[in-house]
Amino acid sequence: MHKKLGTPYYIAPEILEGNYGMEVDMWSLGVITYVLMCGYPPFYGEGPKELFRNIYNVKYTFVYEDWSYISDEAKDFISKLLVKDPRQRLTVDEALAHPWIESGCSLKSSSNKLDELNSNTTEIKFSSKRIILETIKRESFSKSVECTTLDSHEK
Repeated sequence: MHKKLGTPYYIAPEILEGNYGMEVDMWSLGVITYVLMCGYPPFYGEGPKELFRNIYNVKYTFVYEDWSYISDEAKDFISKLLVKDPRQRLTVDEALAHPWIESGCSLKSSSNKLDELNSNTTEIKFSSKRIILETIKRESFSKSVECTTLDSHEK
């Protein structure tokens, strides 16, 4: 795995260096989870160069207005996936054993509306996330159909 390929918003920092392994899928899972929680990706930029710089430097935040209702466990799960050093990133087995996954992936309850949302969707969210993690464990998502060559954006 030495080609600089990937969907720009989801690529791991080591892809930008051109030398990576299966750990990039766990990074992408962190990005996907972030998007599912708030509706937008953790990394952005005015153009590809700034986007890739922010990814490489792991520059993201949990904006209070959008994340105040999200549990600390969910943020911890994402934070342990969006780690620059792939050796420090959660493995699939560690992700499956994370307290947020084990607890059913619930939101932080601060109102009756959130309690109702949790009770209605927790089982569906928990099952979906477990299925996604089990699928990553069985096969690689590294050969994505939606790939783009990143070399042209480095200049």
